Amino acid sequence: MLVTYRRFEVKRPELLPPSRLYSLEPVGVGTPFVESQTGFLARLSQAHALSVSLLFGYELAPLLGKEYLRRAAARSGYACRLFASTFRPLARAMNGVGKGASEWVRILQSLTLRTELRFLTLLPCRAVLSQDQLLRPGRAWCPVCYEEWRARGEVVYEPLLWAVKAVKVCHFHGLPLSTVCSYCQRLLHPLSSHSRPGYCSRCEMWLGTPADRVGATGLSEEQMAAEMWAAGAVGEVIAGAPALERPPERASALDAIRLCLSAHMGKLPALAESLGVNKATLWQWGKGRNMPRLDLLLRLCRHFGVSLLGLITGKEMPTRDSYTALSRRKLRLVNTRRARSALDEDEARRVLLSALEESPPLPLQSVAARIGRDGNTLRYHFARLCRAVVERYARYRKSGRTGEWNEVERVLRAELEKEFPASMAAVARCLGYDGKTLKKRWPELCREISARHAERRGAMWDKVRAAFRSALAETDPPSLSALATRLGLSKTSLYARLPDLCREVSAQYRVHGKSRSVGAVGTDRGQLLTAA
Repeated sequence: MLVTYRRFEVKRPELLPPSRLYSLEPVGVGTPFVESQTGFLARLSQAHALSVSLLFGYELAPLLGKEYLRRAAARSGYACRLFASTFRPLARAMNGVGKGASEWVRILQSLTLRTELRFLTLLPCRAVLSQDQLLRPGRAWCPVCYEEWRARGEVVYEPLLWAVKAVKVCHFHGLPLSTVCSYCQRLLHPLSSHSRPGYCSRCEMWLGTPADRVGATGLSEEQMAAEMWAAGAVGEVIAGAPALERPPERASALDAIRLCLSAHMGKLPALAESLGVNKATLWQWGKGRNMPRLDLLLRLCRHFGVSLLGLITGKEMPTRDSYTALSRRKLRLVNTRRARSALDEDEARRVLLSALEESPPLPLQSVAARIGRDGNTLRYHFARLCRAVVERYARYRKSGRTGEWNEVERVLRAELEKEFPASMAAVARCLGYDGKTLKKRWPELCREISARHAERRGAMWDKVRAAFRSALAETDPPSLSALATRLGLSKTSLYARLPDLCREVSAQYRVHGKSRSVGAVGTDRGQLLTAA
């Protein structure tokens, strides 16, 4: 039986061009817990089994086209060092509203072919958000969220909400965000060379904690309610960014702020006290010279009973009832403020003379606090006595620090006498001082320690080079991993310092392995023929 099928054209399918890097899907786009761009980069590095520094140095830095990065690469000679030495202090700007965040979105989108990466930043609201104190200087996280995500087998990531400085609590669990690792007790950078979501970038320990092991929050009910409201308001803005028809405009937000201030034009001191700012700042807001900081904008919204998203988009304006209630409440506070009493000069003179006899001496501010005044007030009325108090305390501090400086100098000289002295950075870190302070006080001694460390380090690497050459001359060459174990160094440090020799050792090991396999096969074949 003849079967007739319909005719169809066989065409070669049109394939999209492949992405340079893995097209990793961001987590939570369109929700308050959308992933941050720094966390996305850390997960992208983890997906390629690379550290952030390696991915940045070899793939991302060349596309930035920055002159300072090119100069830093020329100085160090190793692209993997660019992140830690040059870019790490600037990494938090990746989540912000500035030009740096825009450049990173462009670069990561070109490498991954993802089109929604701008929603991993605050760029959709760049016109209405001030950069002043917008982002945290370090990482913050909810340990209970991390623990629950891992227990449920979900993706562990870093939400953008945690990078905003005005957000201090987890909106899910009502717990203050952690900023210090519970194991090493150190602050963490927003993005480090070895960043992994959910793990400390310094000691590499897990940052999650079960809910039953979390202590008290230390916040009152009123404070917790205010912090939870702020976290929810910022999360609403982040979640609503993809659905906005157009980005919020600065003019609309300023009109809403101007409307709030116009209702309090005769009562600005009360509003300034409520928001924790001075009256001049309110005048600048009213004239549209600058946008309020995000934390102040949140206070303004909460006091007037409007949402942050509604205020910055101009779709929600404060009501007259909120004006009246706030005005009555704050004016009562202003009218009942107590005036400061006059200074009792006899009592102040007696306190100053008594401070000159005390041991150990006290600073002038502590003496002034005894009578409820500041040091400037006492200087105005008792210049000579205050000068004597200040000079006496300065002599005490100087004599007290002499022994401390002597101990530091003793440690530095002992380090210089060691066969393998540590670097100046390590010595300063152990002493608890900044390296610049030590170099300013003992320039020659610090220069000798640095020179001796560089000399010993150079001699060590000369021995490593000799060990590489000996390994290349062996009849049964070792692998690079075996050679690194033999030398007590990591493969990463060897590749960073001696890339050519590492490639030679690896290539020779592969060649020797193939020849050994071929020889083994020939031996087995000869034995089979002999047996036959």
